[in-house]
Parts: sequence; C-alpha cells; structure tokens
Amino acid sequence: MWAYKREMLRFLDDDWMPFDNNLAEQGIRMMCAKRKVSGGFRSELGGEMFCRIRSYVATLHKQGMDVWRGLVSIFADNVLMPVFLI
Repeated sequence: MWAYKREMLRFLDDDWMPFDNNLAEQGIRMMCAKRKVSGGFRSELGGEMFCRIRSYVATLHKQGMDVWRGLVSIFADNVLMPVFLI
C-alpha cells in the first residue's frame, strides 16, 4: 500500500483527478444489474450488443451530448460521433 501512496493521493495535487472512481463504477453498474435481474444474456452476441449500446450512450452522456439525438442519428444513417482524444 505504501508503495502507491503518491498515486493514491494524487487527487490532492491534481485538480483534474477525481477523488473516487465513480465513473468507472457507473460504467459497469448497468451490466451488473442486468446480470442480477435476468441472470445474464441469452447469447454472447446479445451481451456484446448490449455493451456496445451502453458504451455509446455512456460516452455521449459523459461528454454532455444529447443521447436521444445520438440514438436517432444511428437510425438516420448519420451517426453522431463523440470526441475521441488520442
């Protein structure tokens, strides 16, 4: 634990570093709820599609973009793409 003390306390020095890892937890919360309620997916493809859709919706939401417009844009064949930093 002491070997990573500097990394664990980085949020004290870096204003952009969040105090917790809530965004990471929120990203997997829906998957865990789905598994708990229905016991999982009927197929591997169904699970992959669920993850792709949730990832797209979560990315739009985190970037402050309109999720509804993003979903409609998929069916209009004019996909609203979030900004990806390299």
